[in-house]
Amino acid sequence: MSGGFERVDFEGLLRQTRDSLRTAREAAAETAEARTGEGVALDGQVRVEVGADGLVSGVEFGSRVMYLSAEDLGEVVREAVNAALLDAKSGGEFDGHAPDLGALEENLRDLQDQGLDQMRKLTEVLNNVWAKVEARR
Repeated sequence: MSGGFERVDFEGLLRQTRDSLRTAREAAAETAEARTGEGVALDGQVRVEVGADGLVSGVEFGSRVMYLSAEDLGEVVREAVNAALLDAKSGGEFDGHAPDLGALEENLRDLQDQGLDQMRKLTEVLNNVWAKVEARR
């Protein structure tokens, strides 16, 4: 039985692929965290937080805001919200640590190609063995 099997480091390829996927997942989580923001107005009397989803996740008012007119309060809240949105936007920019998705795709393609090649060779060997068994009957 000549198999012609090559030794393929499937475990190494799978490990590389898992590592790449973990890196991609961690980078996505870091990016989501980086896109949160906080805005402050009126010397800290108004604080606004923006979540990773881009929505306002928190608003806090200090005691001095109750003396503001509705118009002034609206202006201060707008200022804090805009500051929070800008903070979130600036925190989510590319920092150079994103995974190389092209390399990940290539690793997956190589793993699939090598696995299919090994399965073809194994099938061929098994078919040859089966043919010899059948021929001896």
